[in-house]
Amino acid sequence: MGGIFAARWLHRAVGIAFTVLVVAHLSVAITGVLRGWMKGTMLLGRRDFRDAIDNLRYYAGDTATPPKFGRFDYRQKFEYWGLIFGSIIMVATGFILFFPIATANVLPAQLIPAAKVIHSYEALFRSAGSHAATTTPSSSTSMICIVGPGARPCSDVVSADPVTRISATRYMSRPLRLNG
Repeated sequence: MGGIFAARWLHRAVGIAFTVLVVAHLSVAITGVLRGWMKGTMLLGRRDFRDAIDNLRYYAGDTATPPKFGRFDYRQKFEYWGLIFGSIIMVATGFILFFPIATANVLPAQLIPAAKVIHSYEALFRSAGSHAATTTPSSSTSMICIVGPGARPCSDVVSADPVTRISATRYMSRPLRLNG
């Protein structure tokens, strides 16, 4: 067993399972929040956008202390909503590609090749994002040294990935915390 025929059917089976899981997740989440069974802690608010700006100001050296976050910070919420909207895009375009004749009977047929492109790009975007998330070192906090007034030597090692470790001999006013 193998080849393109098996790959196509496996892709469709996983797509159906993914659709069921997305619908189940959204149903439980929406019902739970509306009925009061769950708190809407992942809902975005003005505070999240203020936290993002304040955190950027901290990274740039404008403020001395980082902002305080609630249970979930703005990065986690943005990631969650990006995954939700990406999942909806994958399900919608997958549905169009799974039922092209039914789609062409209801919507313009030009939507089918557009759905193929969108489906492919979203899959590529998601696979690139998951690779970046799995290769980021989680045990240590990466530091970047900034050149600025009142600079002092940076003693930490700057590391974007474990292969290219750069000795931090630059001067900085305050290190930036990338993973934490």
